[in-house]
Amino acid sequence: MRTGLKHVSVAIEQGGERYVIADRKFEDPRWFAIWKGGPEKQFDLDLLPYADRDIPRKEGDATLIVTAEDYSWRHVSGGNRQDIVHEFRTKFRAPRLERISSRHVINQGGAELVRYRVSDDAIHHGIEVGETFHPGYPVPGSGDHFALLAFPFAEKEPIPIFLVARDEAENQSKVPVPYDLVNKTWRQRQINIDDGFIQRTVLPLIAQSSEIDESGNPLDDFLAANTVLRNITNQRLEEIAQDTRPQRLWRGTFKQMSNSQVQALFADRRDYYYNGNKVDVKDHLGYDLAATKNYPVEAGNTGVVIFAGDLGLYGNTVIIDHGYGLQSLYGHLASFTVEVGDDIKKGMIVGYTGSTGMAGGDHLHFSMLLHGQQVNPLEWWDRDWIKLHIDDRLTQG
Repeated sequence: MRTGLKHVSVAIEQGGERYVIADRKFEDPRWFAIWKGGPEKQFDLDLLPYADRDIPRKEGDATLIVTAEDYSWRHVSGGNRQDIVHEFRTKFRAPRLERISSRHVINQGGAELVRYRVSDDAIHHGIEVGETFHPGYPVPGSGDHFALLAFPFAEKEPIPIFLVARDEAENQSKVPVPYDLVNKTWRQRQINIDDGFIQRTVLPLIAQSSEIDESGNPLDDFLAANTVLRNITNQRLEEIAQDTRPQRLWRGTFKQMSNSQVQALFADRRDYYYNGNKVDVKDHLGYDLAATKNYPVEAGNTGVVIFAGDLGLYGNTVIIDHGYGLQSLYGHLASFTVEVGDDIKKGMIVGYTGSTGMAGGDHLHFSMLLHGQQVNPLEWWDRDWIKLHIDDRLTQG
């Protein structure tokens, strides 16, 4: 027989002391209600146990006790009682966090490595660049950690960068990372499109997409593909980026495609014109490299293939993981010669240049990505930059 909830209390016992953090009594039901069965009651508890400053914030073992009593006539009218006991350990101090590396100079649209020390109680640590988080990894052969960050290409002013560490109890430490930002001036380029390009390149992309349909208006079709499919491709890149090895697979500088000429630079601002009118603006994140038609494409460095297939605007694409969230992308390929899971050596042929995806002619689109964020490949082709910003920081005492 249900006789109704009489009393609920919640208490913490620690160090021989008892602290009540919630206490509620319920209305005494009339005798005939008890005979018929008292009403069921639900008691919702939503509080932070140690938010009350009257409870000492002591670290160590503690016990949470939830007690419930009803209006039963059993036990000499004392009612039924049930205790729920949960043992736990309190922790109020955030993980220890210390920045080790110094003199950070970051290029707009570039990358940087920050070295730090963090205590063993941290279960989540790395770097926040604005609202973007980049995870940390152990420095091999050392008790230190490091994180690689990507600085947004569109940010012309310094934005907050913090080392962060959080423990299991959600205590968090934040240490600012001071740095000097080197501004870059990105090029402005005019791209002319016509009905022939839309018919030849854009409509096949739309036909393969489930997100947009052909409208019958060439300009509307181009704008839909250039925006919707671009956003989908970028989201897919962030998903693919999760498949990274927690180790360094690359060594030295990355290799630019041999005998290639640069057709487009990282962060080129592209103004698209149709019938003489400016209709769209987009940023080109990567390098366009061209040699001869169907030219063999070499892997930029050692790694593992994590994607080989169609990737929307990039067409036939190969993505190689180089570890620690660093990846290289090879797009617009006519064909590729590798499969997901293949171990790749620097200079190995991974495919042949083409014009698949949204490409106006035969070339390679080459990108470098860090945790799914596009960064300037120029740094990774630069021996001095890699020595100063990567190798020296990983080997410092």
